[in-house]
Amino acid sequence: MENDFLDQEIHETISNGDLDKLKEIIQKNSLSVNKKLDSFNGSSLLHVAIEFLNHKIVEYLLSKGSCPSQFDLNGESTLHLICSKYCKSKIEQSQQILTLLLKNGSKINQRVSDLENGETPLFLAVDTGNYHFVEILIVNGADLNMRCCDEQITVLHIAAQECSKRFIVSLLRYGADPLIKDQKGLMPYEHIVEENNINKSVLEEYTKMFADYSPACFINFLNPYETIVENNSQYSIDFEHLSDLVLVSEGAYGVVYKGKFKNKMDVAVKRFKNSNTPNNKSLMIREIAISCTCDHPNINKMHGFFNYASKDTNNPIKNGKINGNQKEMEIEKEDEEESAKNKNKDNNENAHKNEKGNEIEREKKSEEYWVVTQWMYTDLHNFLYRRNINTTQVNNGNSSFNKPRKMPQLNNEIVYQIIKGVAEGMRYLHYQKKIVHRDLKPSNILLDLDNNPKIIDFGLSKFETQVPSNTISQKDRISLRRAMTLNRGTKTYMAPEMRYNQDNSRNSDYSFPVDVYSFGLIIWEIVMRKPPIEVSFYSSQNTQIPTMFIPSKNQCPSFLVDLLLKCLSYDPNTRPKFQEICTILENNKNNIK
Repeated sequence: MENDFLDQEIHETISNGDLDKLKEIIQKNSLSVNKKLDSFNGSSLLHVAIEFLNHKIVEYLLSKGSCPSQFDLNGESTLHLICSKYCKSKIEQSQQILTLLLKNGSKINQRVSDLENGETPLFLAVDTGNYHFVEILIVNGADLNMRCCDEQITVLHIAAQECSKRFIVSLLRYGADPLIKDQKGLMPYEHIVEENNINKSVLEEYTKMFADYSPACFINFLNPYETIVENNSQYSIDFEHLSDLVLVSEGAYGVVYKGKFKNKMDVAVKRFKNSNTPNNKSLMIREIAISCTCDHPNINKMHGFFNYASKDTNNPIKNGKINGNQKEMEIEKEDEEESAKNKNKDNNENAHKNEKGNEIEREKKSEEYWVVTQWMYTDLHNFLYRRNINTTQVNNGNSSFNKPRKMPQLNNEIVYQIIKGVAEGMRYLHYQKKIVHRDLKPSNILLDLDNNPKIIDFGLSKFETQVPSNTISQKDRISLRRAMTLNRGTKTYMAPEMRYNQDNSRNSDYSFPVDVYSFGLIIWEIVMRKPPIEVSFYSSQNTQIPTMFIPSKNQCPSFLVDLLLKCLSYDPNTRPKFQEICTILENNKNNIK
């Protein structure tokens, strides 16, 4: 009875926000700040303070050692409690308390009652529609893909059930896996189908844009990337900030220029070709999206992007913004393409009137995307073979830069610097961004004047949590294969599990280890100073690499030989992870001579 009275007094004191009286009660009765009020469902003092959103009392109790992770009789910790309480009028007080709890040791992925299927704080925040808390929890390390409740659903399932586009887009952007199935075997997007909203709000824009893809493919391949592009408007720049553009090179998917940004900084400007076709738009979106989210000294920095309609008078090519002969060459090329299109339309006008109308409509909507990044001295391929030491000269046929040169002398310090930098960049992509590059090769590694490497070209990359290979359709596999072999030499660096058998099917699942395999070949190429064609052939056939193709101790330190052989293991499960690779390199930095 006496305890009930004391519990009642404490509860009333906290509800009134009387901190001085609470201190007095605690001192007078020699109470622990972790005392539970049996009369109020076993709530701790901290639970009660959070119930009434009293920031000062919460701060005081935490400063005195109150444990934020203890449960009440409902099995809820204080973090569960604050995440399940959503009051728009008091969101600021709630956010302050949430921040306090996170700073004072709350277990962010703790389940209710520590049960195997118990709800997490993030689960409760999504369930109550508390968008403000969701972002805070995710940024602080909340696991987006934990299954909760008897239904074994994730937070993305909840958002799908509610058809909440805002939550779906945000969760996908932060890496929620759209392929996890609940107890019924349903993926999140199938819950949208069940609610009859698949074409009303959440996926409508994607179904229109990519009519040949299923809804699952939109989410798997495009939604996370396109959302990031849409939500990074701070990277949108004005073309007027660029000057002195000179054509540098042209590849399968785009054209690259060198120019000045705000008349000061040297930059590379990439224009994507045919941005409105599904495959090319997918590549473009991925490259922009991943560049937007990456911030690491060994990842090439993106300054911004912009887009123009191909028929727009503001189009940089059409309005003469490209300098000199290069501008004329580009305009002439585009005029020839335009003329060919018009001629083709004239020949088929009577037979294909409807198709012509559709083509004109598509041209009106056609857009060109441009990306502005750091300008780098050269790429690793050119650096190794000295075919073109400065990529600005690539289109000048008379330039001495295009003539073969004697290979530069590389000491072990430079070799180590380049290899270590690439490994650090890949560790960042794998561990912090959960991104598989899938096209790592020397031409996709740029170097600055101090030989610091910068990884580029994320058009073929994927968020690892998004696309397990056993869910990729045969059509998408063929598209990926086609894309990866368009650029000369890419197949050489392709891991065995990514190569096709005669029946055009994958050998096995693939993920992070494919980049490790490519990295092993890059080490070999840097050391041996020739393309790794033979060693790639033997390692991809599960055949022992002949001794004649293994670097000798005179060519490089023995630890590098051991490392590259581990990376080239036929079995992806036995290849080291980049975390381990970086540790090996760091531990052997004094063995470089």
